[in-house]
Amino acid sequence: MAENRPVSAQREVSIERRRDAGREVRVDLVAVEDPLEIRLSHAGLGPAPVTLSLTMRTPGHDAELALGYLYCESVIAERSQVVGVAACAGNPRALRVELTGPVPDLSPLQRVGTMSSSCGVCGKTSLESVTAVNAARRVGGTGTIEDAVLRVLPGRLRAAQATFALTGGLHGVGLFDFAGNLLAAR
Repeated sequence: MAENRPVSAQREVSIERRRDAGREVRVDLVAVEDPLEIRLSHAGLGPAPVTLSLTMRTPGHDAELALGYLYCESVIAERSQVVGVAACAGNPRALRVELTGPVPDLSPLQRVGTMSSSCGVCGKTSLESVTAVNAARRVGGTGTIEDAVLRVLPGRLRAAQATFALTGGLHGVGLFDFAGNLLAAR
């Protein structure tokens, strides 16, 4: 699966610091926020890709972001429905997701406003639209995590966040196993 494009998650900017001792001009690193348009392609939706959403994100892992969004919104149910993910020709800020299988139901995507990189509740038009989908997709299990392991996870996540270390910005999420091993950080 192709990423949208290789773009840095941070950039240099010139800043001016003012203190009692005077002023200082220097270069600082800031986190980049850039728009991403998500388009869906499926034979049952017509010949042209359908624009589903526009979101602001820090560049990188765009394919994962788009697929996670589609999964959480119940547009796709499993990975086998995804034929491919690629940047759109002529528009490096647009990502096309090509699907196969049943025609996707796009009604869960109806919102007032735009997509956000939040938990998915913002912009929904009713409580039923949030709870109906998520109730059927709850993750079960009986595993437990030791308190000592739980307490070291924030530090392990922070150590894996290079852009945060450079810029002081960005939210992060980590996937850990029950032993506290970091499986993925985004």
